[in-house]
Amino acid sequence: MLDTGATTSLISQTEFDLITHPPIQQIPTTALLGDGQIKIIVNGAVELTITINDITTTITALIVDSLGANLILGMDWCKSNSVNVNIGKKQVEINHPKYGITATPFLDSGSVDVRLTECITLLPHHEHIVKMYVPISSANLVSFLPDIKTCAKLNVQVSDAFVEIKDFSFYVCIYNPNKNIYKLTSTVKLGSVHYQSNDEMMYSILNTDKQSSMTKQSTHLNSIQTNEQQESSKSSLLENILQELVMHIDDKHKRNDFLNILRQNKRSFDNSKMTRAKTKIYHTINAGDLLPTSVRPYYKTVQQRKEVQQEVGMLLDQGILRPSNSPWSSPVLLKKKPDGMYRFLVDFRRLNSIIKKDSYPQPSAEELLHRLVGHQYFTKLDLNSGYFQIPIHESDIPKTAIITQDGLYEFTVLAQGLMNAPPTFQRVMNELLANGRWDCVVVYLDDIVIFSKTIEEHKQHVADVISTLHKANFQVSPAKCSIAVKKIEFLSHIVTSDKVEPSLDKIKAIVNIAPPKTLSQANKFIGKVGYYRKFIRDFAKIAAPIHKVTNKTPK
Repeated sequence: MLDTGATTSLISQTEFDLITHPPIQQIPTTALLGDGQIKIIVNGAVELTITINDITTTITALIVDSLGANLILGMDWCKSNSVNVNIGKKQVEINHPKYGITATPFLDSGSVDVRLTECITLLPHHEHIVKMYVPISSANLVSFLPDIKTCAKLNVQVSDAFVEIKDFSFYVCIYNPNKNIYKLTSTVKLGSVHYQSNDEMMYSILNTDKQSSMTKQSTHLNSIQTNEQQESSKSSLLENILQELVMHIDDKHKRNDFLNILRQNKRSFDNSKMTRAKTKIYHTINAGDLLPTSVRPYYKTVQQRKEVQQEVGMLLDQGILRPSNSPWSSPVLLKKKPDGMYRFLVDFRRLNSIIKKDSYPQPSAEELLHRLVGHQYFTKLDLNSGYFQIPIHESDIPKTAIITQDGLYEFTVLAQGLMNAPPTFQRVMNELLANGRWDCVVVYLDDIVIFSKTIEEHKQHVADVISTLHKANFQVSPAKCSIAVKKIEFLSHIVTSDKVEPSLDKIKAIVNIAPPKTLSQANKFIGKVGYYRKFIRDFAKIAAPIHKVTNKTPK
């Protein structure tokens, strides 16, 4: 690999161990990459002989751990050997003082593996714009493709994109569709970038000599990426995300109108950092004058204990938890999932039993769906980890304390499983959006649907709602949003201008349910089927035999 953006030539430790070499020169043991943040281990320096087309050159290369490449020739090799990169002819030329000019062609194309620059925390149903490390110093335009097997194994969604590489990094979007928090390490290979050699200042040279074999990776020393460059890459990715949201709108002028609305409120679509909503309503926990409830931590195996520590650490990093010295405590549960992973839960039952119930009304699905019928255009917005955006009143934070075998912590934001969490969330949404907008907005917890009869009306309605969310510092998840469409899925139903019908996925799930064999299974079955009872003629008559079982009063 020849990289004109690399000041220093490097060889991987793996490749170095396979070749015959002179003694190693001892030098400082670490060095920093171009962004000044990624540290690489340097095991020494060695003088190498590089042979291309029977012309021998020499270079002193650093021996590097975890390079993921065989050999990278930098500008030090180019200058000392009069190397010229001829883009027009797609070849590298060496001007030898004795043998004249010899040339070797570029590879037509190639791919390079990429990984995260650091460990990251993925919040449930949260979209993150994250920085990726690629061992290429710079490239004008390359395509990033996620590794399908890795993404499937981790159960995360990574978007493909055209990206610009600057100082060994670029940004991509990662979405966690799960209900639990995930942590990804920097060693995970999430995908690869694919390039055309004439588009970039990075070249692969064709050569079969094992000692001078060159792969499509490089590392760069002695340069620093500015904050402006990082923000530019991040903004470019966010712009791509916004454009994808309106790409389906055929009319160019209307598409640009909606795109401009999104651009004006783009902070609400940026999920790179967790935010907290600016709301006058805080979640409160009314336990009266009762004494604090406290439960001992549940026993965990060593492996489970590590899982809990990892989850707590991620929540602390996000500011969702903080250390506590509260007299209250609720224990942590780990529920094993079918894939063998654990779901982090909190057993708030003791606390919930003494909290006074909030009777704030929750809208019915039938009511909300009925209001959508007869409208032509719909926009659906899904709040990003909605509960975690709602603050808890400072005086009530100690009541949310959770206890593990390793410590006591408390939630600073609304937690799943707390009594009155849904009423609080619905109250916040209604106060912010629904009141005064009954003719164009419906809200069910973190799902927001904007509906209109004309496209011009819809532009006004969408601009009003999104700007309101933006001012309140709410984040939405772009991956789960639909802008100005004529059909949406809402509350497990498909909605168009003239009808509401059950979601096909939900119907398949019901059809595939195994026949119930126990009372508990019968209750669950009738509950699932009953959600669509309005679509089933004579439902009561058909379900009567099951009701005879489920309605029996135990003696």
